[in-house]
Amino acid sequence: MRYRNKTLDTLEQEKTSLQECIQTQKQEIAALTIAKEQGEKLQRQLEDVQARLENWSGTCKTPSSKMTCWAKTGMNYSKTTPN
Repeated sequence: MRYRNKTLDTLEQEKTSLQECIQTQKQEIAALTIAKEQGEKLQRQLEDVQARLENWSGTCKTPSSKMTCWAKTGMNYSKTTPN
């Protein structure tokens, strides 16, 4: 009888320990999900910036009050004047 009670106590302790572990894992999953979503948002922003950089050359001049830039389209450049 004494052995049986000790086994039940041990099983209850293991059950409690596993429940705590599951709760911790759920919290970690929630935190990782948030981090993943933030990372995906940052990735989209980075891709947007990279696309904009690929479409503009580094050559811009300010001859008067307006800026003249050269927009890169494939291997060709075309003159643009932003408003």
